[in-house]
Amino acid sequence: MINEKSTKSEVMEAVKQNGYVLCYASEELRNDRDVVLEAIKQYGYALYYASEALRADREFVLEAVKQNGLALYYARFWLVTNFPCGIIDPAIIPTF
Repeated sequence: MINEKSTKSEVMEAVKQNGYVLCYASEELRNDRDVVLEAIKQYGYALYYASEALRADREFVLEAVKQNGLALYYARFWLVTNFPCGIIDPAIIPTF
């Protein structure tokens, strides 16, 4: 079982099998590009558990959306900055 004391290699192996387990990883590993990328390739919704910086990273958002289009819901910054004014009101997009 993954927890906040798990090593990067332990978390990498776990997220390859089930991206959801990213939620049990340490904050440091939820900000690790390699770990998060593996998690979202397996489970797009894992974007929710990624650091705020990675949720705002276009590469990560697009990868998550390739796995599950609904993962776009967790990419607040990307939504607000990449759609023309007036289409999406930032006030209606949830913050996490």
